[in-house]
Amino acid sequence: MIKGDGGGERFENDLEAVIDGIGAFPNSKGIVLVADNYEKMRDYRLMKQVHQPIKIILCGAEYRINTQYLDLARATKGSLHTKDSDVFDLHRLADGESIIVEGNKYILRNGKFKF
Repeated sequence: MIKGDGGGERFENDLEAVIDGIGAFPNSKGIVLVADNYEKMRDYRLMKQVHQPIKIILCGAEYRINTQYLDLARATKGSLHTKDSDVFDLHRLADGESIIVEGNKYILRNGKFKF
């Protein structure tokens, strides 16, 4: 945050951090990612490299959820947590099904969530 303007760059390297953490602690019992809902994942394409459930604590999700984090929770069979919601079992949704989180509807289309 000392870089000014409230933080650093606009995109986050969430998955690089997760992959490095798994490498450093291969016997860990779980993965928790504290993420910034306002920023996109620069390394979104690396999602297929993570094969362990991620518990995502999403900060700044008052108005709507960044769908990349719904995708990540679904792809890893993890969960997503906001100040007011806990979302589990996204991997059980079939294409075309929807979920409502904090009053907003998200539809799964071609394996990705849409707002």
